Amino acid sequence: MFGDSGEKLRLTLVAINRPEARLVEITVRAENLSGTPYREDLARWVWLIDADNQFYGRSITLTEARRDDESLRTFVFEVDGDPRLIRFRLSLRPGAPERTQDWYLV
Repeated sequence: MFGDSGEKLRLTLVAINRPEARLVEITVRAENLSGTPYREDLARWVWLIDADNQFYGRSITLTEARRDDESLRTFVFEVDGDPRLIRFRLSLRPGAPERTQDWYLV
């Protein structure tokens, strides 16, 4: 994935956890493949998407409480009920396909 300032990132989905019925945690490893430092705002535009195409944004408070090492980021989502989650999306700029990564969870 490429950033706006020449950043080149390799993003790898590391883990999906369900610590509680209403919480989902997604952990991603971000590797910088360029000499340009990337901003730490990877959590700004992340969503879980269910089979009905409903988007779940991250919990800002719970995500900020989860600070991993430099390369790992854990995003925490609150979901109601038991939706069939099928996709995780992370974007550096929504609407720009070359700056958006989707992982299919099924």
